[in-house]
Amino acid sequence: MKLEDQEVLFSIFHDGSICEITDLADRLVFSVDIMYLAERINPDFRCFHIHLMKPYVFFFEDYESGKKTYDFKEINKLELEILKTDIKDGKIEVFCSSDIDDIFGFLNINVVELLIFDQLHKSVGLERLRTIAQEYWGNFGERKG
Repeated sequence: MKLEDQEVLFSIFHDGSICEITDLADRLVFSVDIMYLAERINPDFRCFHIHLMKPYVFFFEDYESGKKTYDFKEINKLELEILKTDIKDGKIEVFCSSDIDDIFGFLNINVVELLIFDQLHKSVGLERLRTIAQEYWGNFGERKG
């Protein structure tokens, strides 16, 4: 997946929370809890699973202090919420917030490949995810409540 497509992916996941980061030999795996999109695939779904294949870069940098956290277990504890995504210096920079420590910062990611799966571990292509998001936001103004 091209860097520009990775930026699109994380932009689609705006307001989603990153959780359950796990290290599996050649990849990091985590969930993005974003029920409003996941339930459009299956009403019982809450999240998507993301596989970062052979990550070269994966760390969180605190916005105020500049402190960098490389330990995915520590990053997990922050329960990061995705706010905005950009490409910077050849990597994805995901601006996030954390209610745990009331902080903001950047999750920096550079990978060989990025794969998306639903809760049943079925592959979800970026174009399908983009369509789901466009349909959700296109119908957003028509909702009552």
